Amino acid sequence: FCPGLPSRHPDMADGARLIMAAGHMGSIIPGDEGNQFATVLKKLDSTEIAVYMKLIRLYAGDPVLIFTPRYLGALHSDGNDYIRLSNLLSGFENPIVMDIKLGVRSFTENEMANGPGRPDLYKRMAQLYPWELTSAEHELGCLSKRRFMQARDANTTTSSLGFRIDGVAGFDVDVGREVTGSLSAIRSHQDASTALRDLALYTARSRSDENDLLAAWGIARNFQMQLRHLQIAMRQSAFVDTHEFIGSSVLLVADASGSTGIFWIDFAKTVALDAGISIKHDVPWTPGSHEDGLFIGMANLAQSMEQAELTLCQQALTSVLPTGPLPVRRKTPDFLKAPSWVGS
Repeated sequence: FCPGLPSRHPDMADGARLIMAAGHMGSIIPGDEGNQFATVLKKLDSTEIAVYMKLIRLYAGDPVLIFTPRYLGALHSDGNDYIRLSNLLSGFENPIVMDIKLGVRSFTENEMANGPGRPDLYKRMAQLYPWELTSAEHELGCLSKRRFMQARDANTTTSSLGFRIDGVAGFDVDVGREVTGSLSAIRSHQDASTALRDLALYTARSRSDENDLLAAWGIARNFQMQLRHLQIAMRQSAFVDTHEFIGSSVLLVADASGSTGIFWIDFAKTVALDAGISIKHDVPWTPGSHEDGLFIGMANLAQSMEQAELTLCQQALTSVLPTGPLPVRRKTPDFLKAPSWVGS
């Protein structure tokens, strides 16, 4: 989990920034374009690279492609294998980035099997969700990955809303600390809407030539429209229709100029459905159903963003309307009054 701080790779030229939210710290490094910084290198995952290769070979005209990073091949460097991807932050100036995990579960069907107990996960559970621990787990001092992930999903908006705001990062250290500090407390639409509103506000805060609330409203409005476009693309996508998506993310990107972007990333747990299996993406998951809740998460995320946009709209309009008592209505002069015969 990234605490919202910008990360600079030692080989990066001045002005080139790599901003990572949620679990990407250390897993992504810049490409070799210097200041242009047009690509990034992500540690190679065999499942994820297979997804990107299928996207360009089998789904070249799929509508979701405009929302995903461009796959530019694989690379071996310094003993490590990487996927080369287009840098989604290229063209933004000092952006703020929010990573939002999609789906009603964060574990695959295969991960449902109980693995060995892990003391580190017991410690994390004790820190994050101590009320979830049973007396037997306290005695053992360990628990399985499946048990931890189910507890985490139940205690965040993953199970209830089908999405979870996982991290935020940006050019302002205070922004990251302030916003990420409240992410673990998000439990409802209202909580999520507040976090999304704050994202727009903090992004607009550095803009000195315009009312912050008006600028934030514009950012939220752009996000809202782009989310709707992604929803439509997913509904029309043959790629989505034939795959199960666990742990994929929507990446929200915005900068103080008002530029915004919505992207779909993280396909390390995306798998093709076996022959004879079909899923709807918009119904609850039961063991063995393979339902991922992708559309549930997108619909609820769009609803939370819509509420954030509406709140900012109301605040922005209030900020520019005159305050104080309304002017006294003066008596209409006799020469402006309608003649007595009008209306008779």
